[in-house]
Amino acid sequence: MALLLLSACGSSKGPEDKPKTEPTPTTAGASPTSCTTADLRFALSAGEGTAGSAYYELEMANVGRRPCRTGGFGGVSLVARSGRAPIGARAQRSQPDQAKAFLLQPGDRAHATLRETDARNYDATECRPRRAAGLQVSPPDARQSQFVAHDTTACAATQVHLLELTPFVAGG
Repeated sequence: MALLLLSACGSSKGPEDKPKTEPTPTTAGASPTSCTTADLRFALSAGEGTAGSAYYELEMANVGRRPCRTGGFGGVSLVARSGRAPIGARAQRSQPDQAKAFLLQPGDRAHATLRETDARNYDATECRPRRAAGLQVSPPDARQSQFVAHDTTACAATQVHLLELTPFVAGG
């Protein structure tokens, strides 16, 4: 009799016997959410100069644990230090036809090209030069931002546009 009971207990299938790969009800069919500033880390490459401008790769890496949706334009401004108000005009957008949504897996990176015009190209009375310690960068469709160190000269005059940004694209 005891043998039959043990045999019956050993063959029962309870919830703890479900395969580990089966999706749970909370994740089955869930679509990735938009990337937040907390999911991402930004970095700026060394610049490559041309006559009057420098080009940088602005990298965005998913440091979160889940895939997230992103794509399009982030926000970029020159600032005196982290958390401060922007100095001058925010980055203008270029190549809007290249803006496309994509999925950024954990550990994956995306990049955008940032062009910075040299503030010395402008008359000092037109530019109103100010020292900038870095960039405040926000992901596409987000309001929170991160500080990225970048020592440069900004123009306080908002009619002078020193920065131009392409959309973020997967890879890089």
